Amino acid sequence: PFRSISISGAVLNPGTYLMNEGDTIQDVILKAGGYLENAYPFGGIYENEYTKKVNEQANILLYEKFIENIIEMSSQGQSSGEQVPPMIDLFNELRNSPTSGRIIVDFSNQNSENLTLVRDGDKITIPEYINQVYLYGELSSQGAAEFVEGESIDFYLDKVGGLNKFADTESIFIYQPNGESFQYSKNKNVFKSQSDEVRLYAGTIIYVPRKINNEYLNRLRTQAYASILSSMGVSLASISVLRD
Repeated sequence: PFRSISISGAVLNPGTYLMNEGDTIQDVILKAGGYLENAYPFGGIYENEYTKKVNEQANILLYEKFIENIIEMSSQGQSSGEQVPPMIDLFNELRNSPTSGRIIVDFSNQNSENLTLVRDGDKITIPEYINQVYLYGELSSQGAAEFVEGESIDFYLDKVGGLNKFADTESIFIYQPNGESFQYSKNKNVFKSQSDEVRLYAGTIIYVPRKINNEYLNRLRTQAYASILSSMGVSLASISVLRD
């Protein structure tokens, strides 16, 4: 009936706790003494071992699909010399990225009626607040920019010198600190920038991939980046915890 749950980061008493059957994530946080003043609940991470195993299998299947597709395209003469290198880089990145067992949970809402029940071996990480937005991919330079409330995606792209000539402006990936992700098209509306409608947060990751002129590979790529960016988000939060 007991669950061993570990909680780290910006809580009063991080550590491993024995929880009863039926206890929730919020019960674990309360048992750990609650959030510290510098805590960032919106970026909280909840990881489950079963979810991690499912994601590992999904990544293996996705990797195999990538390989099969490249072989088929090459045999039919459909792949160009420019498309293969970035796809191989993506394959390697997917294969080498640590798999995350993250489940998206609303840590900010302590009164939610749909509270998540904890399972044995679950891990909770509460990062400290970091006032940065991270930018990677086909950019003039990669790194982080200071977060400014209300600013658009274009604002942060300009901070790192903008896009380079290989950038895919139709499929920019946005990964929010709460685990949600979506694609953004820089050219979707010529009269109004879509970035004006997208809300960014401290800790958001913006990833600009290399352009690929193949619809099927683009769909596979979307699935791959969802996994890669999830692992990246977990890693950034863990670095925040280790720095404390």
